Amino acid sequence: MRFDDGENRCGTQATSRRRDVRLEPPPQLTVFVPSFRGRLAVQDISASGVCVVTDAPVPLRSVHTVTLKLGSRGMTRQARIAHCRLHAGRWRLGMQFLAASPRETWTIEDLINALLESAISFS
Repeated sequence: MRFDDGENRCGTQATSRRRDVRLEPPPQLTVFVPSFRGRLAVQDISASGVCVVTDAPVPLRSVHTVTLKLGSRGMTRQARIAHCRLHAGRWRLGMQFLAASPRETWTIEDLINALLESAISFS
């Protein structure tokens, strides 16, 4: 898990307005945003959004289709660009998930639970 530590987070504010814990994505988590060009990497994910790093800026408040896959399971959700900041030569985008479709069979909460279950081991 990753919490707002001032260094590894998507934003640059000293205090956080987040209500959800951010998780560091496992290598098996993939993200696809058809409207983005270039490389795309997940920085962190929470129940309310995802932070991605990409090669080009994206307009604030624009809405994009985001597909997240973990193994054989996947989900597609609309997300709004909440912020777009240049950091170390690449763009960090904070994307806020919008309401889920009533047809959605695997939710963001299911994805977060799967991520948490894969991160916890009992010895």
